[in-house]
Amino acid sequence: GGTCVETWTSREGFEDSDEFKDMISKYSKIDMDSLVEKQKKTILDKIESIQGSKPSFDKESSFKDVVFNDSNWPEMQVPKLWEHQQLPNLDGVVWMRKSIVVSKEDAGKEATLELAKVDDDDITYINGIQVGTTIGYDKKRIYRIPAGVLKEGSNSLAVRITDYSGGGGIWGDEADLKLTCGSTVIPLYGTWKFQVVDVNIGISPNSYPSLLFNAMISPLIPYAIQ
Repeated sequence: GGTCVETWTSREGFEDSDEFKDMISKYSKIDMDSLVEKQKKTILDKIESIQGSKPSFDKESSFKDVVFNDSNWPEMQVPKLWEHQQLPNLDGVVWMRKSIVVSKEDAGKEATLELAKVDDDDITYINGIQVGTTIGYDKKRIYRIPAGVLKEGSNSLAVRITDYSGGGGIWGDEADLKLTCGSTVIPLYGTWKFQVVDVNIGISPNSYPSLLFNAMISPLIPYAIQ
């Protein structure tokens, strides 16, 4: 990512500019601590209103299990970044789950799971068994499922997603989101369950003018440089 030139410019520099003085006059001086706390409360309150509880790691060890009941979890569409759905401006950890129905003929066979791309990192489980993990928002996820993992009937697919900044979630082409078992192809796009367990609260340097000037340049001004 990059930063805008405005965040490196001092408030005084804007005030001396005919082009930008009107813009900077609309911004009050910022108390960063209170700004972070306000943003934190806004995000946590929104998540609680969506999923009925605040983010917590308390029960996440059971989220990968086939017997876990996710019926009360909210839903979103996949593949699509969650910032474009119920979770705007969310960086953190989110679990996503989907049930896959496997026929008697395909049960027990080796299979290939494709999850398009995941922003940023994922750990992926089938019926509680880890079948793959990848670091990197732009890498296609293609995981081999060993023989004996898939069962006849309902199978649980659980993905633990960690998003550090920017967009988050499963994204890419619908055609790249599927389970292939022999000649059987099961599409996985559509509705998935989700649960937020952790939120990374921070202010982007691009959110307000002069933020990086105040944080990284202003402290150096009193020191002489030879």
